[in-house]
Amino acid sequence: MASTLLYVRALMADAPDPTEHDQSFAAEEIFREPASSLNIELTRISEEILSINSGFQDQVRRALEEVRDAVREEVQKELSAELERRTEKSKVVQAEIQRVMIALDAIAVEISKMIDDPAVELSRVIRRKSQQAELKAYLEGLRFGI
Repeated sequence: MASTLLYVRALMADAPDPTEHDQSFAAEEIFREPASSLNIELTRISEEILSINSGFQDQVRRALEEVRDAVREEVQKELSAELERRTEKSKVVQAEIQRVMIALDAIAVEISKMIDDPAVELSRVIRRKSQQAELKAYLEGLRFGI
């Protein structure tokens, strides 16, 4: 009988205590409700963060569009100003080309008359030819610059 009692005690020692199970279950119940409310709160905070992030992305997108439009407008103004400046420069160069071409024609006529006149010294003809060559080189430089 003593050995049976020892055996029963040994079995009981190995068996879980029913009060421990109830205590463990009660502890789980105590933590389950706060955990559930924490989960709800975390979900709400997560949704709020996503909403804030979405609003921030919209603000960044609008700011980016505003900056892009401002840069585009500034570049457009600069391009227009540069085009106008170059147009004016081109008009000035075209006027100078016209003036030089008229001068070259006048020198060509003068050289032709000088060659036909035996009284004109050869050195004057050579000087005029030199002036004509300089004007031609100047004209080529003007044309190159356009």
